[in-house]
Amino acid sequence: MRLDIGVRCGPLARLGRLVTPYLPELNWLAVHWAYFILTCLFSAVLLWATATPFRSLGFTDALFLATSAMTEAGLNTVNLLTLNTFQQAVLFVLIIMGSAIFVSASIIFARVKAFEREFSVVIQRLRDQKQRRMLTSISRREPRFSSPTPRFWSRSLELARVGSHQESEAASAPDASST
Repeated sequence: MRLDIGVRCGPLARLGRLVTPYLPELNWLAVHWAYFILTCLFSAVLLWATATPFRSLGFTDALFLATSAMTEAGLNTVNLLTLNTFQQAVLFVLIIMGSAIFVSASIIFARVKAFEREFSVVIQRLRDQKQRRMLTSISRREPRFSSPTPRFWSRSLELARVGSHQESEAASAPDASST
């Protein structure tokens, strides 16, 4: 699957047409690398632009801090106490976004969705077969009981009916001693 840049107007469209042939195929590994690179670049710009006073943090330091936080390396080129609260919050979010648990879970989730989309026809066919088998097995079955009583109760009830029937026959039979 090729990455198609959907920009259709002006100079961005021309740039998109120039860049698209050189982009790799879009697979899970390319998405993984793009996630890390683009997140680090965007957050480096954010860290650099929000420095107080302005430009008190160099862009290379911001890029190093963002990459270090995203990869959980823990390396600093500046004292983190000199960063403002927003910049520290950005670093905290980057640590979470780059954690092994978050990245692994998101990759697994993305791959599961890709497999489901890829095999949706096969899955639907299997569900239809299972439903047909279930319907045919239900239609072939004969009812076991006339009432919804469990199997062990039905035998007990049957014996009770036979026993009461024999008692009633014995009671209605003419007694030989009385005639």
